[in-house]
Amino acid sequence: MEKLCEWFRLTGVTRAQLADEIGVTRQTLNNWLAGRQFPNSIALRKLNERTRIPLEDLVQKSGAA
Repeated sequence: MEKLCEWFRLTGVTRAQLADEIGVTRQTLNNWLAGRQFPNSIALRKLNERTRIPLEDLVQKSGAA
């Protein structure tokens, strides 16, 4: 979710705004960003559609090359 954090910085979109747009709670989004949970395939597709971050970057685990 490193690319998603970068996307927030570049776009100025808030976590609350993105959560609303993709139909999840802000807490759920925060859990994804913290690595406590991982989005399901539907949420990943919505994230990809909204942010245009490649799915490969969204599913990449922390520390993976």
